Amino acid sequence: MDSRHQPPVPRREPKKGIRPELLFMLVIMSLIGFIILKEEVPQVESWYLRVVDKEKWLAGENCRRAAIGAAVNSDFARVVDNGTVHPTENGYYVEGVIVGEMGETGAEVRFEFSCYTHRDGSIVKGQRTMPAVAPGRTAPPTQRE
Repeated sequence: MDSRHQPPVPRREPKKGIRPELLFMLVIMSLIGFIILKEEVPQVESWYLRVVDKEKWLAGENCRRAAIGAAVNSDFARVVDNGTVHPTENGYYVEGVIVGEMGETGAEVRFEFSCYTHRDGSIVKGQRTMPAVAPGRTAPPTQRE
């Protein structure tokens, strides 16, 4: 048989879809982006905790509500720092919730609130500390700062 009379070889279509190495890089970049968002955006961290560890999320939320309730005028109070939730033997300890409230002169006054909660999120004991200490500091700011 002569090579001129052979039937033509059908062309192979290129594979469609994403290459595995590109998919791997996309997943890694997405994870890095999510970790950064979780650390920098409080709403993302709250959503993450609500999905992953509902008891811990509930302890933090209830302590923040109690902190707002501890303000002299809770209608004009806000959570400045969400604080940190630590597990204990039978519940959680939420420390460092910083609340800003309207003071007598109209300027914002901040205080720190910490509390212990049961695993179901109910408050066992809460404590308001005056004045608030900014994260990373060991003492309240002075007039010169």
